[in-house]
This record gives sequence, C-alpha cells and structure tokens, in this order.
Amino acid sequence: MKRENRLFVLILCLAAMLLVATSAFGGEAKTYKVVNNTGTTASDVHIIFSGTGGDVTTRVLYQPAACGVPTIPSQSPAVSGYSEIIWPAACIPDGDSIKIQVLTRNSQEFAGGYWTDPAHPTDPGIGPVESGDITEIAPMGVPALSTWGIVALVLILGSTAVYFLRRKRATA
Repeated sequence: MKRENRLFVLILCLAAMLLVATSAFGGEAKTYKVVNNTGTTASDVHIIFSGTGGDVTTRVLYQPAACGVPTIPSQSPAVSGYSEIIWPAACIPDGDSIKIQVLTRNSQEFAGGYWTDPAHPTDPGIGPVESGDITEIAPMGVPALSTWGIVALVLILGSTAVYFLRRKRATA
C-alpha cells in the first residue's frame, strides 16, 4: 500500500473515532415510561432528576389521545433538574402511561416526582411518582454527533481533501 493511501486510511480512522467519541460526550438523552398509579385521573406530572448538571429539556413522545398539547414550563435554563408537564385538562387515567424523553448535559437519575390535577395543583398533588412507576426505555436509534462533533468531522475531512488535492496537483 502506498504511503499516501496509508495516510488517507489513517485519517479516515481518526474521523471515525471522533464520530464515536463525540456522540458519547454530547450529553445524555433518556426515554422514560411513566405510569399513573394514583387511583385517579391526572392532568400534570412533575419529575425530579439528579445529576443533570442543571439543564433539562423534556419532550412528550406519547400521551393518551384525549390530552391535547401539553405545556412544558420547566425547559432549560428556567428550571434545574426538573421536568414539569401540564396538560389542558385531566387526561391521564389511573393505570395509563406517558412516554417522555429527557435531555441533560450530564447523566441523569430519577429522584422523585408527583402527579397533580386541577383540584390539587401543588406537591404532594394526587400521588407520588414512585420508582416502580417510571422505567427507562432502552434507546433504539443510531448515535448521532453533537454540533461540535460535526464541525470537527467536517474540518478533518475537508483538510484531508485539500491536502490530497494539493499533493496531486504538485505531482502532476
């Protein structure tokens, strides 16, 4: 194998390692299934996560069809380590569940929470979210690059292309 080809393969391997490394350090996104086991229909859920580094962004992936569009006032940077989801009306029946995705800067662990309804809007609400009521769902997607990982990958591959184009032009 020519020296030029070995260098090209080496740079491609470095780019692949960068792809893997940056996807691991871009933060943490976990998906959770949260079951309402309060004995009554809930309109809101409030969940506390520890170890988040402060920033928490929450998305609702699944909810009962009757719920409508939720309000999520706890998005970063307003609230630290806390996910709050409020639906227009009580729509999560006892025994039903929601699925949420929580994105944080650091690792995250469930630290507690509670369900509320319009008549009981503050803690303790209508009942707690116990550790048995929330389960982490294993990720099924392909790891992706963070913004900085994409920038670094483009710079590495672009500089490699410029190097080889200039080198070929000099030998031609």
